[in-house]
Formats: sequence, C-alpha cells, structure tokens
Amino acid sequence: MKTILYLGLIQAIFAGILIFNQKRKKNHHVILGIWLFILAIHFISDLLFKYGVNSLFSTFHLIIFPFLQGPFIYLYTVFTINGDKRFSKKNLFHLIPFLTFAFIFIILKDKPIFEPNLMGGKLDEIPFIEYVYGFSIYIINIVYAILTHNLLNRNRSEIKNIYSSESNKIKLTWVRTIVYISIFFILSFYALATVDYVWLNTGFDFDFFLNIGLTGVVFIISFYGFRQPTVFRSASLEVNNIEPEEKTSYKRSGLKPEQAQEYIENINDFMVKEKPYLETEFSIYALSESLNISQYYITQSLNETLGKNFYTYVNEFRVKEAKQRLLDPKNDHLTVLGIGFESGFNSKSTFYSIFKKYTGKSPSEYKKEFDNQLLT
Repeated sequence: MKTILYLGLIQAIFAGILIFNQKRKKNHHVILGIWLFILAIHFISDLLFKYGVNSLFSTFHLIIFPFLQGPFIYLYTVFTINGDKRFSKKNLFHLIPFLTFAFIFIILKDKPIFEPNLMGGKLDEIPFIEYVYGFSIYIINIVYAILTHNLLNRNRSEIKNIYSSESNKIKLTWVRTIVYISIFFILSFYALATVDYVWLNTGFDFDFFLNIGLTGVVFIISFYGFRQPTVFRSASLEVNNIEPEEKTSYKRSGLKPEQAQEYIENINDFMVKEKPYLETEFSIYALSESLNISQYYITQSLNETLGKNFYTYVNEFRVKEAKQRLLDPKNDHLTVLGIGFESGFNSKSTFYSIFKKYTGKSPSEYKKEFDNQLLT
C-alpha cells in the first residue's frame, strides 16, 4: 500500500515541478500544476495516517481527492478549451464543497466520527454527518462528471468549425478517460466500502483499491497534460460567445448575404489555387490570416451560404484530391493510405470514413472499380 502512495507522491511532485518550470505556461498548465501538488498533499496526508500520525492533516486525504478531483478536472477542461480565458473569482466557487468539509473536519476534529472506515459499525450507529459526507461525495462527483462530459461533447462539435482534422489532443480524449476512471474508482470505492463496512465486515483495505486508481490518474495527467495545447487560441472567438440558439441565425452579425457570397468565392478560389487542405493541421486560423477575413465571418459564410462547417468544407476538397490521385497512374507506386496522407488526411480511419461518406465506396474499392473499367 505505502509503495503505491510513494509512487503517486513522487510522480505528482516531479510532474508539478516540470509544469511550473515551463517558460510559456498557459492557464490550464497552472491549473494542472496546482492539481498535481494538491494530489501530492493527498498522498502525504494518507502516508502520515498509515504511519499512525494522529493529526488533523493526516485525515485530510479523506476530503482532498473526493471533493477536489471533479472540480479540477472541470476547470482544467474549461481553460484548455478556451486558451485565453482568465481566472476569475467565480472559479473559486468550485472549491466550496471542499472548504465546507474542511471546516467541518476542523470543528469536529476531536470527535471520532471521521475514521478511515467511514461506514463502519451498525447502520443505526453511524453519525448523521457521515451520511452527509458519503452522499455529498456521490452527488459532487456525478455532477462534475456530467458537466465535464457535456463540455467535452460541446467542444467536439465546436472544433469542426475551427479545425479540418480531428486529433486526440484537440478532442481531449485523455481528459474524458480521466473523468471515467475517476468516477469509477470514487463511486466504486465508496459503494463497496459502504456495503462491506455496514454488512459484510471483511476488513478488506479499500484504500488500496482507490489509491491504485489515483496513482494511475496522476501518471496519465502527468504524461498527457504536460503536452496538451489549448484547443481554441482565443476565448474571444466570437462564435463561442454566442448562445446556442443564436449561432444558427447569427442575429448579432452584421454580415450581409452578398458579402458572405463574396467571402465564399474568395475562399473557394484560395482553396483551389493554393491547396492549403494538403496540410493536415490546416485550420480556420490559417485561413483567416491568409485571406484577412474574420474567423467568425468565415464560419458564418460557410454555415449559412453552403450549409457546412469548416471541417466538412475542407475535407470535401481532400476527398476530391484523393480521388484524382487514386486514378492517376503516376501514383501507382503509392499505397492507398499513402495517397490519403498526401491528400491531407491525418489518419487511416478518418480517410476511409470520410471518403466512403462522400463516394459510397472505400478508397480501395473506388480505385479497383476504376481499374476494372479500364480492363473492359
């Protein structure tokens, strides 16, 4: 047990130091560093408890992970998605559950109600505050898991107005994994502990189960969080600040239909002549800078004039490019996947799924059908 705690502690401190030593830290890096150091405090508190140190601090591991994991994952996700978003006093409200129980721990420090086996003893002998404690853990972690999950889903739809290719970094796939792992270990731990301590009394050390999960979380966030860029360059990107019901109608926009049509013609001309879609990481930022057109107006013009988002628009050009290259004898030395990469796609799965969506055939089937037509 102690070995697991030491591994988590060392990794949390080491990763936290590396993150704070970065020269160009973003706000989400700061949150990640603080998060790691707080988890290090959790490990220290738990280790002191395991060594029999009887102090208020040695019991704080009972509230650090359960009441701070959800809020920190959520805040980290918010600041990763919105790169230029600034800290505000409102962000501190997410600490209220933790501060509330920290206050309770301090007030009731001399009363033996917060033992490691929180649900120990007979059901009718459990203090009311322990019911509140256990119930609060479930509610808070479920609420923050839902909030983060919804935020990630919204981000996944928004990135198609910004990027022409999807990647796990942009989609924050690893953050979603952390959410699922955390909610599984937290809820499983308290559910199993409740059943065991109230009815079964096996004496199994459920802390070991929880700390394995927590140590795994520390290693995952250290590895992925350190390299995670912001998803959107600016939190002031206009499309992200418009309410959902207004995005489709662009009520606040001053863009006229004839101007939108002109923008589309300029964009089409640029795409045909310069072929920027061959760059896998081509984004609306690059297009905006090249044509000196607002990102918001590009999005609006594509949405309203063509009924497409940026992702769809760019990948249609890539499909056309891939079709031409697949049928060109000069490319016979390349594999089908190689042609997909040269056409701007960033992965096999994306290439095949998008190509089939627009042609009804896989790239291999499309090429084979053409070759068969030449033979007949």
